Amino acid sequence: MQSTFGNWVAFLNGSGWDYELLVASEARQSVESLTSSASRACPVSPPQSLGFGAALAACLPLARNPLVCYTRCSPAKPPENLKQLLRRIDHADLVTGIRTTHTKMPIVPRFDFRRFLLSLVFGVPVTDPFSLWALARREVLESLVLQSRGDFAHVEILAKVNFLEGILDEIGVIERDPPERITFAWDDVRRVFFQPDFKSRSSPADSGAASLSSSPASPKDR
Repeated sequence: MQSTFGNWVAFLNGSGWDYELLVASEARQSVESLTSSASRACPVSPPQSLGFGAALAACLPLARNPLVCYTRCSPAKPPENLKQLLRRIDHADLVTGIRTTHTKMPIVPRFDFRRFLLSLVFGVPVTDPFSLWALARREVLESLVLQSRGDFAHVEILAKVNFLEGILDEIGVIERDPPERITFAWDDVRRVFFQPDFKSRSSPADSGAASLSSSPASPKDR
């Protein structure tokens, strides 16, 4: 994770953006030693639960810039993908990634049963609901209550933004080999389906559980 984090810092420092880098651990470990050498990185206290969703929920209330990017801090997910997402954000509330190989081949098959099921049950109208890549307007994310603790948090966000009539867009992003395996916890799926929470979050204390082991970077000016 150290080298991947270093790649993020180098990329963002060279971008010229006004940014903050919020870092939380999916494993509920301290990230202070990891971020100590980066002046614009903010270590987030270990979340209450394990998982991507829980870490993401810990980070989002601390974001200050107008745009928020979240993803997992993984060698499979190069920070340069953020440039792709920025290309589409002007006319959208949230842009998500479509993972492709370095040869531009989609990682999710055209006919994927899991994608069809998520579209049917949760109304997620995107090509790759498993990418764990998003760039969104901060006010859109602030209006959501994240209920998922694991990887399903990304699907939950897409579903809720779509339900609230937000504008979704998507664009290809590179996923290095080997591509990440995304797993959904049944508890998260059941909670979002049977007890969806759409109340606006009025303060950080009201935020639900969702996770991110990596860095939501919020470019302010492009």
